[in-house]
Amino acid sequence: MIQAVSRRDAPKLGAALAALILSVGLCGPAARAQPAAAPPAKPPADTTVLTLIGTQGGPGLTVKRAGESSLLTVRGKRYLIDVGIGAVRRLAEADVTLPSLTAVFITHQHNDHTADLPGLMAIYADRQHALEIIGPPRTADFVAGVTSILRINWEIRAEQGGSSVADAAAMFKARDVQPGLVYSDDTVKVTAKENAHFHFQAGSTASPNKSYAYRFQTPHKVVVFTGDTGQDPTLARFAEGADILVCEMVSARVGKTITGPGRPHMIDEHLSPTQVGQLARDAKIKKLVLSHLVGADPEDIDEIRKWYAGPVVVGDDLQTFD
Repeated sequence: MIQAVSRRDAPKLGAALAALILSVGLCGPAARAQPAAAPPAKPPADTTVLTLIGTQGGPGLTVKRAGESSLLTVRGKRYLIDVGIGAVRRLAEADVTLPSLTAVFITHQHNDHTADLPGLMAIYADRQHALEIIGPPRTADFVAGVTSILRINWEIRAEQGGSSVADAAAMFKARDVQPGLVYSDDTVKVTAKENAHFHFQAGSTASPNKSYAYRFQTPHKVVVFTGDTGQDPTLARFAEGADILVCEMVSARVGKTITGPGRPHMIDEHLSPTQVGQLARDAKIKKLVLSHLVGADPEDIDEIRKWYAGPVVVGDDLQTFD
């Protein structure tokens, strides 16, 4: 039976109701920006699907393309490769939550590949296990720096009924790796290879850094990510027979216009359309997907096809391949 509330009791009831709403807002599921991971409805369980999260090359900001980032989904497990600027928003558009990620792989520490890693780590969500962030030397340093910045927010949230600082920090585990087998579970084996993106003088401040390509072997196919790289005679062997090669490129038009101190890096430590075509041919891959685009003109694609007869795709954000 519902009883009427007297005028005398109404203020007390209102205060109690407000306290209840505040308590739920601070501590309950509504406080979570993203819910705990649920089994993804897509893709079907027994598949390997590549999703291009961001396809822009370089540290600039564009409206059309997010910074470099790719997602490989294998039997429902999600592996993120690089987290360039804007990638977190694209992940949301793809219905990918922080709890649903299995592991993150960083190719190198340039900001166009890591700028949104702090944003990813700042998402307020629960995970059942720590998210492993794997990459070349100094990946752990990078993650430790992000953790230090986020600690201020975590301390505030903890005082407002959120997770403790210790629990928030425990959601992430960084691991520096050397070339070779760097990760293995019941769905993938991931091998890293140092590529030709960095050529530092021994003993310089930057010399501890490395840049990697990754090869993912799944039950269904092989997907190779070149990362950022210059011409590398050993990369074709690393990518040999891949079902999909996700490859960077600097347009020939852009290459001709680059001047100043950065020109040697852009010309010698990235791939031209000719070099992309030769790599795809020599590796005997089944499909070439261009990402990390610094320009992509029809003339570039024509140049690639002089060397490689297979399918060539100029990647777009959120484009998928299965």
